[in-house]
Amino acid sequence: GAVMVPRLLGAGEPQIAPGTDRRAVLAEWLARGDNPWFARNVVNRTWAHMFGRGLIEPVDDARIGNPPSHPELLDALARLFVDAHFDIRAVVRAIATSATYRAALAPAAAERALYAGMQPRRLQAEPLLDAIAAVTLVPTKYPGVPLGGAASELDGGRGSVRFLDAFGRPGRDSVCTCDRRDEPTLGQTLHLI
Repeated sequence: GAVMVPRLLGAGEPQIAPGTDRRAVLAEWLARGDNPWFARNVVNRTWAHMFGRGLIEPVDDARIGNPPSHPELLDALARLFVDAHFDIRAVVRAIATSATYRAALAPAAAERALYAGMQPRRLQAEPLLDAIAAVTLVPTKYPGVPLGGAASELDGGRGSVRFLDAFGRPGRDSVCTCDRRDEPTLGQTLHLI
């Protein structure tokens, strides 16, 4: 029956002045340079987006029992992110200009585990539909969005779009990235025809 005092992970109880929004205190703590979790998780998700899998895999499982495959790399990218004042473009630039990212396709499983080359992967549902609209010059009308709006701008609760549902867009009922389906299906082939 007691009111719980807010506590920050690994940082104890914050000093919150009366009338201060607790979310502002949380946001300030998240974006502090001495918070080891935020920068590492953002960098890991960026790496996973660019390489198809994270340095910590699955990306939603960043616990002590699931260590990164390359901890020094993860820490270096996290430091870069913090030093760039949380500007993700610095991390993307560092990854995209690296020899690892520019390397040819690594066919062997051992080479993929060492990130010896980029693995091609399918576009996700939203950028794929946006690309089709751009190439065909036929804008798509989405529920609640003006004609020509991007599929990537849709939120999960704005109704169903058959193309996005067929190509694996999650319903956004949870925050887990594991809800997104990337495997090809017969329905996708028929939809494209």
